[in-house]
Amino acid sequence: MPPTQNSPTQFPIRIKKHLKVVAIVFTILLVCGFLAFGISSILRYILEPPSGIEQPTLTPTKWSWKPFVENTTLTKDLPSAASCGKRIVGYYTEWESLEITSKQLRKLTHVIFLFVAIYEDGSARFWNDHGEDRFLEMKKAAAELKNGLKVMIGVGGYMVSPRFGPIVADKEKRKKLINDTIAIIDEHNLDGVEVFWFHPAASEKRDYVKLIKELREGLSILEQTKKRAEPYILSIVAPKVTAQLKDGYDLDKLLEYVDFIDVLTYDYFNVPTSWGKRKLGPTAPLYGGNEINVDETMKYLVCKTGKPERINMAVSFYGNVWINVKNPIRGNDIWRDTTTDHGAVRWNEFEKSGFNKSDALWHEKSKSSYIYIPESKTFMGFENERSLKEKIIYNRRRNLGGFVIWAIDQDDEDYTLLNVVTSAELCSSDTTDIVKYDC
Repeated sequence: MPPTQNSPTQFPIRIKKHLKVVAIVFTILLVCGFLAFGISSILRYILEPPSGIEQPTLTPTKWSWKPFVENTTLTKDLPSAASCGKRIVGYYTEWESLEITSKQLRKLTHVIFLFVAIYEDGSARFWNDHGEDRFLEMKKAAAELKNGLKVMIGVGGYMVSPRFGPIVADKEKRKKLINDTIAIIDEHNLDGVEVFWFHPAASEKRDYVKLIKELREGLSILEQTKKRAEPYILSIVAPKVTAQLKDGYDLDKLLEYVDFIDVLTYDYFNVPTSWGKRKLGPTAPLYGGNEINVDETMKYLVCKTGKPERINMAVSFYGNVWINVKNPIRGNDIWRDTTTDHGAVRWNEFEKSGFNKSDALWHEKSKSSYIYIPESKTFMGFENERSLKEKIIYNRRRNLGGFVIWAIDQDDEDYTLLNVVTSAELCSSDTTDIVKYDC
């Protein structure tokens, strides 16, 4: 009789089958356990290597300059200057009252927020919450454009420039400054940084090169970490006075690491004369003034470096005012010795400050605009549409890299001055590196 479901002879057979299944399952679990342990050990070794084992480090890639323009799809919405790699750089400040707009940003190739301050210990951070809020508003407005505009920060500034020297001379403080700067770029997904040191002394020349070199290397490593498609932008400012340029700037070495130099070609009246006096006169004369002018500055830089495409000329959106000018202003004799202080008036505050833009006079020799009020013996030198157009002609003829604007938030609500600069036809048939000066 065949065994039934309840037959006692079936139990040994069932037990053998169950033991076989258990053995197979146990073997599988044991193998999986060893595999899991092995994989986790390997990962732990890679991520947290034992003491005494060096972790793999990224090596800075060799940086070499190339023109800004690459993606024609993006640059079609930028100013025409971008089509040949020229620049319209705009400074946007933390202390002005007007807020940035998308219309302004569309007129630029680069926007730089001023400033991230530096401190004695080498740290770098925004001055205060107000400044950071203005920066975040700028960044948000720029991100919404999606047109290839480059967004940067300026580190340093006029007020804190004396802190640079002691910082860069100290290895640890210099490292702190570089790390803090790179951390801000990383956190906010920025395109680069401008070092606003105004200006290094002759004794600080070597340390300045160290700072720029190490900052470029740090940016290179960040590029690799983030798998960034294009290099971060690194720029510096330079003063207008050639004696200062000769003292504190190793231009050839600096240009091994920076993309461009923004030359602060305004406020020429602050240049001391050989008699220890100062001159009032045009804010930024192209020519004249005993050769203390924009042409002299730009010629020196281009002839010294041989790289006109890396040099940007600055223009200012404000006027400089003196009262009680002793001698009347007549004809070409516009410069005056002065011991009095001057004041600054933003372009968007001319009328409120009592200046009528239609009263502007023209100084042909310096290609400059000014207002002179005989009754109050008041003189104001400034840029307007006419003087800016002369600078555009000069910029193109001399094959320079473009313009930097101090500052876009000083323009009027119609963007009168910005419209002139951004419409500049800076492109020509010449290649970017041809020097157009008789050096």
